[in-house]
Amino acid sequence: MELNQEKIDKEIVIMKKSIARLIKDQDKDYIGTIEKYNQMVILAVAGFKCQNPICASEKDLQIHHLIMRKAKNYMDFWRYASQRYYWANQIVLCKKCHRKYHKEMGQDTDEDMKCISKEKIEKMKKKFLEI
Repeated sequence: MELNQEKIDKEIVIMKKSIARLIKDQDKDYIGTIEKYNQMVILAVAGFKCQNPICASEKDLQIHHLIMRKAKNYMDFWRYASQRYYWANQIVLCKKCHRKYHKEMGQDTDEDMKCISKEKIEKMKKKFLEI
């Protein structure tokens, strides 16, 4: 079945409003909520697969932030938070591509980043399927 683009677009609008609320209220506790909600939107935009066109795997998916944590040392926290947690600042990569990317950027890490569970992905997918 195909993903429903209209549903995805509606969730993106909600996500934009959530980021605006984060900045307006400056509520650090709200960041966790945005991050979890964002994950669903980002996965849907990516079609629930790795966004590396050479790979496109549907297994062992992870979220990669384009604006890295180190950036917070150079900008206002709320500007950093609004950009880091914005859905368009994040891409979906499989674990293998994510590790490769970090290694190529000189940021290879031994920490084992968690993958999004198959069950969670299937639950999210159902929300965006054409009916």
